[in-house]
Amino acid sequence: MTLRYGLAFVVALALSAALTRLTIGICARHGWVSMPRTDRWHSGSPALFGGLPIVLAFCLTSVFLLPLAYNPLWVVIGLSVSFCGVGFYDDVWSLRPLGKLALQLLGAGILIRMGVLYQFRDSIWINITFTVVWVVGITNAFNLLDNIDGLASGIAIIAAGYLAYFYLIFDNKPAVLFLSAFIGAVLGFLIFNFSPAKIFMGDAGSLFIGFFLASVSAMGTTHLSVYGAFLFVPIMILIVPIFDTAFVSLTRRLSGRPISVGGKDHTSHRLAALGLNDRKVVLIFYLLSISAGMTAVFLHGVPNAAASIIPLFLILVTLLGLYLVSHADGQSVPSGQNWFLALSQHLLPLLIDLALVTVAYYSAYLLRFGGVMLHPNALLFSQTLPIVIGAHIIVAVLSGLYWGRPLVLSLYHVYRIVRIITISTVLSTLIIIGLYRFEGMSRVVFFMFWMLEVGLLSSARAAFGFFNLTLKRYHRESRILVLGSDERAVLAANHFEILQPGCVIGLVGLNNFNRGRIIDKFSVIGSMDEIEDVVSKYDVSQLVVATKVNLEWVINLCSNNPQLEVTEFEWRIRSLRPAGGSQLKVRGL
Repeated sequence: MTLRYGLAFVVALALSAALTRLTIGICARHGWVSMPRTDRWHSGSPALFGGLPIVLAFCLTSVFLLPLAYNPLWVVIGLSVSFCGVGFYDDVWSLRPLGKLALQLLGAGILIRMGVLYQFRDSIWINITFTVVWVVGITNAFNLLDNIDGLASGIAIIAAGYLAYFYLIFDNKPAVLFLSAFIGAVLGFLIFNFSPAKIFMGDAGSLFIGFFLASVSAMGTTHLSVYGAFLFVPIMILIVPIFDTAFVSLTRRLSGRPISVGGKDHTSHRLAALGLNDRKVVLIFYLLSISAGMTAVFLHGVPNAAASIIPLFLILVTLLGLYLVSHADGQSVPSGQNWFLALSQHLLPLLIDLALVTVAYYSAYLLRFGGVMLHPNALLFSQTLPIVIGAHIIVAVLSGLYWGRPLVLSLYHVYRIVRIITISTVLSTLIIIGLYRFEGMSRVVFFMFWMLEVGLLSSARAAFGFFNLTLKRYHRESRILVLGSDERAVLAANHFEILQPGCVIGLVGLNNFNRGRIIDKFSVIGSMDEIEDVVSKYDVSQLVVATKVNLEWVINLCSNNPQLEVTEFEWRIRSLRPAGGSQLKVRGL
């Protein structure tokens, strides 16, 4: 059977690559290309209609190599191909958003009528509603995700690969065959779609891919009682298009723009606005998608951990979204939406913390009782959780933890977090003792809960610093390198960070002694002997001398780079004599 999977993949790959190359030639001869536009993220003139060779290669492979006996998968394929037609019509003549939505609802209805249902709860109406939302949402998510070269097609391949793995576990051979052919067809197109793209898939490809993956993932779900199998797996596997759609929907809503109108405000565009090239942006999303899929595989083996792992993953993605909103060039929330900034700086951190407190408390039970949440422990957890959350809210709010800008970590923040968590844990423990006399409870749970809570809340506040360390060196505006690794250099770095957050890419020491160290959040990325290489590698625009060194030597050293601005940062203390005659010492920079 493995040979058939490989044959379906290879045949679809070869057909797709050949048909895509043929499509590029035909479109070039007839002028069917995408010209650069202000609201689109591409340069050059890639060919259009790339979705057609994907669908044609997939269908030809399916018809000649896969079983023709009745299978709901053939219904899925038929509906998916029809959405390729809808997308092609939209590419050529344009289809109104409401018309496209109506057709998607119709397709979801037919799918449900043929027996494909996302088995979410016991209620059939809840399952039907969730299936419609799932199918329409994922279909549109891939349509929106197709905003930068190679992103939608690459994510589709990764998602289909994980779905094939899970279907293989459950011995659904036809589904694995179809997914193998699908992966091959999309990969054959990706060869020409990866940056710089020679062809775009258009709505014909994105709607086909979105509807197919939404339908196939819904088919694999089982009832909540077998919770680890497939119920949350599709959500994790497709987290990238889900996140991008939610992110764009929220930011466009806040800016007063229709969600259906294109623009350069996707998560990929905001990462590119930090200075990353298109390939690096796409690879970051590939890595995120692979990580989410690996998490889904882990949850299949340890289903009880889903209530801990999934919220943590979603919180990390949320923090990344907040970082991109607040840091990407020209993509911040409009000034008229100050309430959003207030929400993100006060209420949202509180909600994130409450989710982390819940995860920490639940995880403490799992760790204490060997990864199994038995009914008595689950009952105790549900009864005492409101007390734990209430104690945290009271202590944290009264101490002012959510005042100012809370999503920045420092040693002072860590001290406050430890103090607040200690007080709230003691308070909640005393209340629980008073109410339940600690009957059936484990004291170890509360000690583990305290440690997990400190770690999770501190990590959430360290996320912005982590994003800065990994992404700020790509910033397109001022890219400042500070020469020195002592207190004066750190003071200089903090001075420029206050003026322009994220502009300092690191410190350069006089020797290799501090190389690789992080001094007050700034990395020492080289030494004086390597300064020319560091300036070139990180595309430095300004070198700030903040230590004792021969200035002429530094200027001569950097003379080969006329675009580099070289400045000196100095501090001095001078005495001023006020009118009253007394002497006042003033520190100046």
